Amino acid sequence: MKIKVILLCLLTLMLTACSDKTEFSWEESSTFQVGIYTMRGEENKIGFTDLLFKAGKRQKYLWHFWADKQDLKGPFKVIGVRESNGKEILVFEARRLGDSSHLGADASLPSTMLLPKKGMWRLDAYINDVLFGSIFVKVV
Repeated sequence: MKIKVILLCLLTLMLTACSDKTEFSWEESSTFQVGIYTMRGEENKIGFTDLLFKAGKRQKYLWHFWADKQDLKGPFKVIGVRESNGKEILVFEARRLGDSSHLGADASLPSTMLLPKKGMWRLDAYINDVLFGSIFVKVV
């Protein structure tokens, strides 16, 4: 009887661990308006000025963040993950977010980003090594 209970517990643990894997739809994140600007990301949380990503071309993007000031402290980095192969690259990093509240955001930060290959990419934005949000973009 003890063996059955132990096996049942192990099976439950394994199923729970497997269900924690996050699945992504790999579709471009939606856009939203902030004043006259179109942003790509998650409205009222994270977004950047919506510009066409061109493979291998470094471009300027202005990030915007909406959250409690405490959640916006610490270093910032963006890790890019390409859908076709799952490889990660460091896209951008900064020592901290800007204090200005540009366009009503609680923090903002200018950046230059380059994605080297065409295809769908997930941009994982980390503040103080905690995932703050992900934005999906198509690179042409």
